[in-house]
Amino acid sequence: MPPTQTNQPKPQLLVDAIRNFMMQARHMNNNIEITNWLKTGLTDFDEAFGGIRLGAITALAGRASSGKSSLALNVALNVAISQNSSSLYISLDTPNQQLAERALFQLCDIGENSPSKHRINLDQNALINRAIQEISGIPLSLIYLPYSNIADIYRTIKEFSEGKSTSLVIVDNLDHMDIKTEVHIDTAYAYEIKLLKKLAQELNIAILLIATTNKRGEERENKRPIFSDLPSIEIAKKCDTLLYLYRDEVYNPQGEDCNQSELIVAKDILGRTGAAYLSGYPSINPDSTKGTRELKTSALKVKNLS
Repeated sequence: MPPTQTNQPKPQLLVDAIRNFMMQARHMNNNIEITNWLKTGLTDFDEAFGGIRLGAITALAGRASSGKSSLALNVALNVAISQNSSSLYISLDTPNQQLAERALFQLCDIGENSPSKHRINLDQNALINRAIQEISGIPLSLIYLPYSNIADIYRTIKEFSEGKSTSLVIVDNLDHMDIKTEVHIDTAYAYEIKLLKKLAQELNIAILLIATTNKRGEERENKRPIFSDLPSIEIAKKCDTLLYLYRDEVYNPQGEDCNQSELIVAKDILGRTGAAYLSGYPSINPDSTKGTRELKTSALKVKNLS
């Protein structure tokens, strides 16, 4: 006699499935209100997915040196400049001076090695001065918190948000967070993301968490990240939106998708998934440990995933 099965799916009439679909679609449309979302400045991505949700956790993951920090900084600059909205970039591994250098590349579109080598010609100096004037007064702040735990990050966000209207906080990178070693890694991540989500809801801010995927994807034919590539599956479970950044030129330097990146929406609070194609990344060295120069253009093409 076969074992008793519980909670098994039951056949559903097509008409009922369509009605359920329409009900969910109407609910989705009602929830996509401009006041609930923060525009990233990536125009087509914002139009397709609304931006990143306020009062929620968005995770951005990808392989090392794929441009995650560059993209996050680009979003922070867009939010601060175009929306004059207060933002905080918390870096756990990159000092403020290096972040400032990256921001300079984005704002000026100048050669990556010029500022670091202290060889700035007159034209570049003019661009830099113009950029400084452009960003003077914009409400984007940087803080370097090496070896910090979740309590340090929580307290920093709370203190920063007091007395000001904060809309975006970026935490870069979860790999460098001081995780509790006395509990399982999944338990630690679940607790930390739950705590930050509660804070995001309390302050009605968007929190963007950066994470680096492991090297399991390097062994697959399709190198695009999947849930099991994350530092913990709890990141996928607990975040409201999960984004992957994938750059095909890392694996196919001469391929047709060179100078183009995929921003993959793998999970969304409203059930929408898809991929946006970011153009404008310069060529990279796959073996680089310094990362890449930042995204300059916001031109995208959006493709829905089946």
